[in-house]
Amino acid sequence: MIFAASNKFSFKYLDNSKAYYRVVCQVEGCPWKLTARCDGGGDVVRVIGMKNEHIHNASDGSSYKATISSKQVGLFFKNKIVQKPSFLPRDICNEFENAFQYRMSYKQGWRAKEHAKECISGPPSSCFHLLPWMCRRLEDAIPGTRAVWTSDEGKFKQLFVSYGCSIAGFKYCRPVLKLDACFLTGYYRGHCLSASAHDADDGLYPLAYAIVSSENDDDWLWFLQNLKEVIGEWNVDQMNLYVWLMVYKNLRK
Repeated sequence: MIFAASNKFSFKYLDNSKAYYRVVCQVEGCPWKLTARCDGGGDVVRVIGMKNEHIHNASDGSSYKATISSKQVGLFFKNKIVQKPSFLPRDICNEFENAFQYRMSYKQGWRAKEHAKECISGPPSSCFHLLPWMCRRLEDAIPGTRAVWTSDEGKFKQLFVSYGCSIAGFKYCRPVLKLDACFLTGYYRGHCLSASAHDADDGLYPLAYAIVSSENDDDWLWFLQNLKEVIGEWNVDQMNLYVWLMVYKNLRK
């Protein structure tokens, strides 16, 4: 597809299987043709024949419009994103337009970058099995950290994290906690619950956060139970977590 976009022509498949490909130019009567096959049972495709000659008139060139998927664009920019992870979707759109004289929308550029990131590091779903290891590493690397997670039938359900340095510094903050939540806009959605305080300079002091499915009573109670374990040594064991939850819910109404 990148080759076709570079040379400004469209093609169609005469044969398209996992082992054999036969592609011709979409212009009637054009002799351009490519034949390829997979070597053995692998994914390597070898071109076995190609007639790289076009017979087009002026109207064929003026009516050409690139047809390329975001996945192909992502593969094209993969190496650049490896070198520069901050490469923006808008940069992809601009560079692609300069190279192929085809204007992409921002949404297409964003999808292209997501495909490139997936090719580099795999889909996000393949990283959930690293969660136990990440929690252990957090607790080992930062003494006093609490990082716990739960699952339901082998699927990720909840994650709670409170860093040891945040827990140690909380005793110097005002003894008031603020609870809040926001929805996540990623592919898997969910909500982020948080607990924060105010330090001596009246600045926001993050204490803990959790990733859960939604703002329901069970998830809030689980978050507050873990939060109680974090700050329990500062004489708050007598606090009723259910009361915390009800107060918070009433304030949000």
